[in-house]
Amino acid sequence: MKIEDPNLGTLTFDGDGIADTVVLLDGEEIEVAIELDEEPSPKVIKAATSRVAKLAALDAASKDAIRAELQEGDEDAATIMYWSHHKDELSAQAIRSAFGVDSADDVSDAVFLKALHLLRVAVVPGSEDSEISLDYSIGEDVTNYLLVVRFDSEGEVSEISLES
Repeated sequence: MKIEDPNLGTLTFDGDGIADTVVLLDGEEIEVAIELDEEPSPKVIKAATSRVAKLAALDAASKDAIRAELQEGDEDAATIMYWSHHKDELSAQAIRSAFGVDSADDVSDAVFLKALHLLRVAVVPGSEDSEISLDYSIGEDVTNYLLVVRFDSEGEVSEISLES
């Protein structure tokens, strides 16, 4: 099924109800998947695409939530685990490549946040606890781990998780 959206262009949904597209955020291409659990209706499509239209605000809210986890310093927090893993595992060259500094000791919270790049967005209209997921990485050439920020149906951060 194909649907024309004024912001995203032509969305082609496959048999599983998923449409993939690409949007620009700060000049970077971001992959977007819209997944429908029900028959696409104008109301459901509009709900999904309106979320994508607010991507800059979602990105900012994600970075705020990640920053908060860094500042809290809880060792069990996904952000801390993500950074701790990479701090211990990456070579000096990989640290330079990902963060632009000479050693892991030079990676401040600000440097870490700047190095995180949004790769993908998944939108699942109607999902209560994970209506939108934003996948971040310090570089696909450096790691296969992701820091994933999920938003609930109210637009609030519901979870930050470490995934691969």
